Parts: sequence; C-alpha cells; structure tokens
Amino acid sequence: MGRVYRLRISCCDAYPKIMDEVASAIRTVLDVKVGRTQRIGCTEVGAYSRQWPCFFPQHGPGPKHERPIVLEPWQADLVMAKPRPFIRGLIQSDGWRGNNVAIRETDLAIEYRTYTRYQFTNKSRDIRDLFCWSLDLVGAHWTQSNVWTISVSRRKDVHYLDSFVGPKR
Repeated sequence: MGRVYRLRISCCDAYPKIMDEVASAIRTVLDVKVGRTQRIGCTEVGAYSRQWPCFFPQHGPGPKHERPIVLEPWQADLVMAKPRPFIRGLIQSDGWRGNNVAIRETDLAIEYRTYTRYQFTNKSRDIRDLFCWSLDLVGAHWTQSNVWTISVSRRKDVHYLDSFVGPKR
C-alpha cells in the first residue's frame, strides 16, 4: 500500500494464546489497528505502519538464512536488559518443548530414560547465535544437537526456562 509497510506474523492456529500475545505486542509497540487474516492452518496477525523498518532493520529481500541478521545496538541493549522475553519469543516462533527418550543398551537390558528439553531450530547461523547469546545472558546451558538445532536439556535449565517460557498455548 504505497509507502506503508505491513508487518505480518504467521501464527499456528493450534496456539491461540500466542496469537493473542502477538497482537498485544504489536499494539504495545505502536498504537495501530491489528488485523487477523485466516490462512490454511495458520492466522496472519499484522498491522500497517510506516515505522516497521525502524523496528526491524534486519528485514530485507531473500531468505533470512542467506543474509546477515545482526541486532542494532539499541536492540542488543533491550535484549541484555531483558533477555527472557527474547528467548521466549524465539522458542515460540522456532522452538519446541517436549519429552525426549534416551535409550541405553546394557548387558542386562535396554534402559529408557525420558526427560523434558527445549529445542530451537533455525537455518540462520546468526539467529542461532543470537539465541545462544541470550541463553548465555541468563546462564542457561545449551548444546548444539545438529547443524541447525540448539538444545537445552539439563534439568535445572529446563526448569528455569519453564518459569518464563513453558509449553506453547
């Protein structure tokens, strides 16, 4: 629409509470009308504003894993001051909390151990690095499970993340 930008955030229909939080966050940042557009399996939550490029200078053409994603100094200051909402948003967008089953074979039996963990998957190295940096800020131990996945599996760290992230709703 001319020189007006539209922020569109696709939200899975299975998590209506996250959808409401996205709409609330948009209204908190800018006093604008927030609309919802139903798609197959998801709902786009969005709003029009000329100001969006100021809030998201990382936006650009092409896939995000093929271009640099670097926080502006003011954005980094916000994350350093309050890393928990940043971590929560990343996990809600590209993360998962669930049970993992570890299998160990011994001479006597096959042992199964189930534990809860968080995983964050993103093709962008920069975004994965930002996630790890924010976990470091709060003192949560993480490991890299594979080329695109970061895991938080230690019981005390999962319990800590549960205090502000929790299951998707």
